[in-house]
Amino acid sequence: GWVYVSNSEVGNGGGGVGAITFNSNGVPIDYKMILNNTNLNCGGGKTPWGSWVSCEEYGNETVGFLGQCWQTDPLGERKSVMTSMGGSGGKFESM
Repeated sequence: GWVYVSNSEVGNGGGGVGAITFNSNGVPIDYKMILNNTNLNCGGGKTPWGSWVSCEEYGNETVGFLGQCWQTDPLGERKSVMTSMGGSGGKFESM
């Protein structure tokens, strides 16, 4: 089987990352949110070690650029963590 991971580009804390697990026949067998309460998760990418990094494209010049990059586990076994790439915030299109 495999896991399909997708960002959710929603604001007001409604963004995040969802993961759909398929069995070896391509039948969906599970769905879960693996990252919640983020904003405008625009792009992301798979790491060589199998995690997914989701990037927030959040903020503006008035309030500041507040987005972060989050490393997530497509299997949902490990808690999502903010990466050091985000630092003190930014507006990240993708990684």
